[in-house]
Amino acid sequence: MEPPYAPLSESCAKALGDKVYEKRKLASQEIEKMVTEFNHKNNSGQIRKLIEVLSNDYATSRDANRRKGALIGLAATGLGLGKDSDKYVNELVTPILNA
Repeated sequence: MEPPYAPLSESCAKALGDKVYEKRKLASQEIEKMVTEFNHKNNSGQIRKLIEVLSNDYATSRDANRRKGALIGLAATGLGLGKDSDKYVNELVTPILNA
């Protein structure tokens, strides 16, 4: 059974909600690499699942640090997608506006 924060690793999921900015930044760099890899492999299912985790579990959290993690994570997702980010604009922008 996969963890509820998959495709994020446990350490990345924890760091993304950390109160220290540097830890959230490192987690976002891991997300960017992960998304770039998924995008090169045309694995849109994993990309959508990652966006869903960031949108549902982090962006709507009561914890301000988790919401900040969602914002930096979604930004990293957009960076990782590069020119293909237009396919995911609605999924990326809506949680940012709601956070």
